[in-house]
Amino acid sequence: LWIKIVCMLNISGKNCDVYVKIFIEIYPIQGILYKCKMILEGTRMDKIKQNAYAKINLGLDVVRRLENGYHEVSMIMQTVSLCDKITICKNSGHGIEVFTNKAELPGDENNLVYKAAALLCDEFKIEDAIMIELEKNIPIAAGLAGGSSDAAAVFRGMNELFSLKLSIEDMQNRAVKLGADIPYCITGGTYLSEGIGEKLSQIKSFDDYYVLLAKPD
Repeated sequence: LWIKIVCMLNISGKNCDVYVKIFIEIYPIQGILYKCKMILEGTRMDKIKQNAYAKINLGLDVVRRLENGYHEVSMIMQTVSLCDKITICKNSGHGIEVFTNKAELPGDENNLVYKAAALLCDEFKIEDAIMIELEKNIPIAAGLAGGSSDAAAVFRGMNELFSLKLSIEDMQNRAVKLGADIPYCITGGTYLSEGIGEKLSQIKSFDDYYVLLAKPD
């Protein structure tokens, strides 16, 4: 069941004036109910939005297979304009909840978005409730690093939302624990990627090119 709803409220209380405006589009009903519950309780949400861009490989050389199952690679990676949309909200309470617009995409602890949020919450003792909305536009399991880019967007978003003061390198060092492509997705752009994907060297970007992406059913 998909619903489009606009809910706008003015909530006033002792020593606080909260203006809440929520626009919900193409999200599962449980996400809508969760938001409405927070509004009716008069709670305040702080939120941040991030784009999670797809990436393509302009060149890929698999050097060798490593003992840990990863492959040593040498490849040129490039982000493209196709992107998922990530919204991260913090609120009173506890726990992490992930809502997606794709029924086949789980929002549980197996999702990289959830894992990225949990990693930062555990390390920095974040006690706020975290709600993450994932609007999935990048095809799933298409080799476009959609999941990795979503996780990278959570690292960037939570770093800003919670003022963690992590540098890009700090985020990348944590991101590689979850996936080889995530450190690259923290920055995006045009990079030579080596090792298992974590050794990045920025190279001259490709501008004004058009790319046709096709994924068979």
